Amino acid sequence: MKPARTLYICYFGLREPLVQTQVLPYLRQLRSENLQVSLLTFEPRLNESWTAEEISRQHEALKAEGISWHHLKYHKWPSLPATIYDMAVGTLKILRVMRHEGVNVLHARNHVPGVMSALAKRFRGGHLIFDIRGFMPEEYVDAGVWPENGFLYRGLKRVERYLFRAADGFVLLT
Repeated sequence: MKPARTLYICYFGLREPLVQTQVLPYLRQLRSENLQVSLLTFEPRLNESWTAEEISRQHEALKAEGISWHHLKYHKWPSLPATIYDMAVGTLKILRVMRHEGVNVLHARNHVPGVMSALAKRFRGGHLIFDIRGFMPEEYVDAGVWPENGFLYRGLKRVERYLFRAADGFVLLT
């Protein structure tokens, strides 16, 4: 039986504590002879905070653990256009990884990677696990970042409903 190949898409950088304490341990446990694992991260200040040598070392270290690492630059400003740009570039990268590595399962951690993965699934097929973690629009309203029923809240709720329909499985923390 041919092993399944998964790509975990995370809209955080590899060095961020959440990736180090949650994502990488999770991927190390997932990989096996029946499941090969790749990771796509979005690196803040990629050119300023990583040297080519550091990137190469990190690629090799993860490869030694059975994890294929891919990365893109994270764009922060202006917020909405930057995120839309990252989603477009990320979708193209996911499609390339799917083609080159034979990925057939996309595991998207949260909404932004979820959109990228749903688009890639639409073009290339495969399965999508939407790792929603929590209801992001409500979390932003509760934190006072967005107004209740504001434009961004309503837009993200629409995206969330789309991702629920597109996903083949979910991870949800309560």
